[in-house]
Amino acid sequence: MSTEPAGIPRRRHHELSEAAFPSAGSYLTAYRDAVAQAWASVDPAAFDHAAALLAAAIRSRRVMRTMAAPGDVLITISSSGNSENIVRAIDWARANGVGSIAMTGFTGGRSAVRADVSLHVAAENYGVVEDVHQSMMHCLAQYLRQSAMPPELVAHRVF
Repeated sequence: MSTEPAGIPRRRHHELSEAAFPSAGSYLTAYRDAVAQAWASVDPAAFDHAAALLAAAIRSRRVMRTMAAPGDVLITISSSGNSENIVRAIDWARANGVGSIAMTGFTGGRSAVRADVSLHVAAENYGVVEDVHQSMMHCLAQYLRQSAMPPELVAHRVF
C-alpha cells in the first residue's frame, strides 16, 4: 500500500535540478538531498522544514544581491553559528565588500570565525542564547533609532 498522497508523484533526487530553480543557484545543491529525502518519506514536518531552508536560502541570496552594497553591514543571528544559509551569507558579504556581524551562541561555529565582528553568547542553552540575542537586537534598534533623532528630542523622549 502506498503512503504517498493521491495525485502527488514521488520525486527522485535527479528531478530536483537547478534548472527547475534557476534563481537558487548553488544554494539548491546544499538542500536538494534534504528536500528529496523529506519528499520520499512523506513526512510533512520534515518536508516543511526542508522547504523552509530552501526558501530562506533563495530569499537571502536574492535580497543580498539586490539590496546590499559595499559599505553596508550584514547582521546574522544563529545560535549554533553553523546554519548553512548564514555562513554562506557571511561569505557572500565578505566577497562583495559588505561588513558582517555574527550573533552566535554555543561554540560560535563557523559564523563567529568568518564574520568581521562576533557577538558571542557563551552559553549552551538555546533559550539563554536567544534571549541574549533578543536583548542585543533591542539595544541595536534603540541606538539606531536614537542616532537618527535630533539630540534635543532624544533628551526629552521616553523610550
